Amino acid sequence: MTVYHVNELTLELPAGYVDRSYTLFANPSGQISINITRDDLAIPAGDSLATLVAKQLKRLAKDWPRFCISDQCDREGGGRACREARIQWMPDRVLMYQHQIYVPYYDTLVTITASAAKKLAAQCDGYLNQTVDGMKFRKQLS
Repeated sequence: MTVYHVNELTLELPAGYVDRSYTLFANPSGQISINITRDDLAIPAGDSLATLVAKQLKRLAKDWPRFCISDQCDREGGGRACREARIQWMPDRVLMYQHQIYVPYYDTLVTITASAAKKLAAQCDGYLNQTVDGMKFRKQLS
């Protein structure tokens, strides 16, 4: 059995279940959101977190119109080495902006993303940095 913690509870699931949960937070104005997603952390031998993130961003580029990566770098968050990316794209004539932090957590890649219209990029960055600076990861129970 694998133990999972969610905000309201702790539960055990049979072996083989994969956490694909999605957590969404919206500010009162609804203009900036912060979401957390989870994926399998599968870094092939010889690759790095930067390579894995680059592959994920390449997949996004295929699906999102006018996709552009404005910045990528390594950083720390919650006491862990992370990868950071800033991207933009234009769905429906509105230039959108995302600031993403990719965090390896045992066998999971946790992605924290702040999203907003491009004109709110500075606020988006501030909210995400504040969130990442306050992150604390639990030790995994097995």
